[in-house]
Amino acid sequence: MEEAMKGLKEVDEVFLRLTWYFEAPEQESFNIGLLYHHLENEWLEFLH
Repeated sequence: MEEAMKGLKEVDEVFLRLTWYFEAPEQESFNIGLLYHHLENEWLEFLH
């Protein structure tokens, strides 16, 4: 996991973690706070 995130921008890392969660929610966790901490207003509006 950490190897896949190496060199990613914060926005890309958040979406990668979210993708892993949706692919295997019973194995992965996702902190919803990452969305609000690392994404700017334009991205948050997109997610609503």
